[in-house]
Amino acid sequence: RMRLRAGILNDFPPLYVKDAPGKPRGLAIDVLQEVAGQVGFDVDYVVVENWAEGIEAMRQGRVDLIPGIGLTEELQREFVFSSFMETIPVSLFVRAGTMDVAGLEGLAGRPIAVLEGGAAWQVLKTRPELRLLLYHSIEPAVIAMLGGEVDAFVLPEWVMWKKLDDL
Repeated sequence: RMRLRAGILNDFPPLYVKDAPGKPRGLAIDVLQEVAGQVGFDVDYVVVENWAEGIEAMRQGRVDLIPGIGLTEELQREFVFSSFMETIPVSLFVRAGTMDVAGLEGLAGRPIAVLEGGAAWQVLKTRPELRLLLYHSIEPAVIAMLGGEVDAFVLPEWVMWKKLDDL
């Protein structure tokens, strides 16, 4: 049987989490395991800290695939994607002091947290009016938002709710 190396994020719930012994779990892994079983290949997991590291690992050939990565035009020009298995809504989270913001237009020039290499960053970096601050992981971005260093954080909705619950 063929063995493929899958790049998975260290902490991006519910897509990627680790159980008590540190074994990778999560929605993206469950879907990949199901596909692997049906198609007939085995998977080795390579843990990366963030999207940017995962994308670089793909470029260098250290991993063969990244389950659950956001589909963007930029990434489609570089990599081959399967058909959709799941979709996750990406939301704009704002802190209580910025409740006047109705959408991205209301954030022009204001600091917005995004995860470097993530789908939100891939899409939003083409909008010069937005002031994006790059973070390598979720927790520092959430803390920056709650502390008023950034006015918003763009992240998949499920991930934010799970992470807030964990924190």
